Amino acid sequence: MRLEKLAEALGSLKRKYNVDGTDVLILNAVYAMKKQHGEVLTMQFIKNFKGASEATTHARMKKLIRCGLLDRVGDEKNLRVKKLEPTPKTWELVKYLAEV
Repeated sequence: MRLEKLAEALGSLKRKYNVDGTDVLILNAVYAMKKQHGEVLTMQFIKNFKGASEATTHARMKKLIRCGLLDRVGDEKNLRVKKLEPTPKTWELVKYLAEV
């Protein structure tokens, strides 16, 4: 991908979904972890994500939840554990990005 194309895609995502490169890295990491492990535990994700500090990752995750791009779901067995799930809006973003 050329630099201009990447900048255009990121600008388009910012205008349409109010997300930036860090948010996209988080969404991608959630998707990859879910695909690999079947579930994404919130605190485990925050500790293991290397694209930003833990504080930034936590703040961005909260933003993505407020925007409807991630959902925090409780575990049936342990109510203290929360899992991250992509939402239909996440898949809409992925489809939109493929068209940009």
